[in-house]
Amino acid sequence: MSYDRGLELVLATLNNADVTLKVKSRYGPQKNWYNKKWKYVDIFGENCKDSKFYLEFVSMDRRRHLTYGCINNINDIFYQPNFTEKIYIDMNALPI
Repeated sequence: MSYDRGLELVLATLNNADVTLKVKSRYGPQKNWYNKKWKYVDIFGENCKDSKFYLEFVSMDRRRHLTYGCINNINDIFYQPNFTEKIYIDMNALPI
């Protein structure tokens, strides 16, 4: 049995200022952006116009994955990275 899981968000910056906690609140506990599309304003706030963002994720094998960009219009859709990893569960190894 297996399922996909989002990677751990470890760093989020907006113009080099740490906004990790704010972005994690939108990334969600399931690490899947709550399965919805967000606008830049929803992720980074009202004052994000003409800003640069950087997001860094870490997989279970400790590899780093990143994305970055510039925000020109705060009402544009933020096309989130969909970094996932497959988790395998050995059902025979589970205690009953």
